[in-house]
Amino acid sequence: MLLIKASKTADNIAGVGVQAIDDFGFVSKRGRMVEILLSTFNGEEFLVEQLDSLLGQTVKDIRIRIRDDGSSDNTTDILRSYQQKHPQMILVEAGENLGYAKSFLTLLMNSGDADYYAFSDQDDVWFPDKIERAINSLSSLKDRPALYASSFERVNEQLETCGPPLMPKEISFRSALVECLTYGCTMVLNRVARDLIVAHNPTDLALTHDWWCYLVVAAVGDVIFDPRPSLKYRQHKNNNSGAPSGFFKSWLNRLNRLYKNRALTPWHRQAIAVARLYKGQLTSEQLKTLNMIEDSKCSWYMRSQLALSSRIRRDKHLDDCLLRLLILLGAYS
Repeated sequence: MLLIKASKTADNIAGVGVQAIDDFGFVSKRGRMVEILLSTFNGEEFLVEQLDSLLGQTVKDIRIRIRDDGSSDNTTDILRSYQQKHPQMILVEAGENLGYAKSFLTLLMNSGDADYYAFSDQDDVWFPDKIERAINSLSSLKDRPALYASSFERVNEQLETCGPPLMPKEISFRSALVECLTYGCTMVLNRVARDLIVAHNPTDLALTHDWWCYLVVAAVGDVIFDPRPSLKYRQHKNNNSGAPSGFFKSWLNRLNRLYKNRALTPWHRQAIAVARLYKGQLTSEQLKTLNMIEDSKCSWYMRSQLALSSRIRRDKHLDDCLLRLLILLGAYS
């Protein structure tokens, strides 16, 4: 495994007190309790397989908190039937359509008392030991913000392998500033990381829920990346977001975003938001990087300083070159 350690511990993090009885209706156990956060939207086609894989985890002390994001198909009927079968393990909340990122962040903000928190998509299939491997990796980091993520097996609608696992070259703060290399469906947060994130409601600040979590924890804690796949990541036509399925399609998507927004992603705004919220917990070098990012909007000279620096880095060489060109041109937000 790759273990990336930040150089500063997050102190005095606002937390949530231990509840005698949680909102699932029973006394919480501490130590290895995991709350799985699942957001659904018109997911009837593959939802049953995913729910069964969550219930089939080798770690049995799990609770599944589900927020339906305004489905119009039979998704909620499926969820209610599972809730009736497993009332002490599954809690279903129906809500208005917020989009997948805000829906997941709403789940995290409303999450209950647990030791670990795992994001789950509606259309994947988890390996039985996914949670056990994550909490074993995180167990020695109980006093620091920590995030576990892994690679995954890319599969088609029939769960047939359709591509090799994606392996990032570098998991770091400088990469997290400009790119999300950890997928939410593989993520597990420890309690300290969850409390750190919900202390400053990121619902209206984050580009995506997983990128925000990755960036915050990379800045002030530990990110563990497991190269061994932990789930089957199903790629199909209705994916809200997905792993790149090929060089040409991946670049077509990037160029389309560039044409519409004059930027690959509005990473600049997200980085500045993290800087302002967590400045008291960042190292001097991290603050220098964030100041350089903020000042880059002031002049071409400042943009050139950022574009030529090693303080930011995208994982693929061509992506990295394009990022630096866009910075020089001021085509980012």
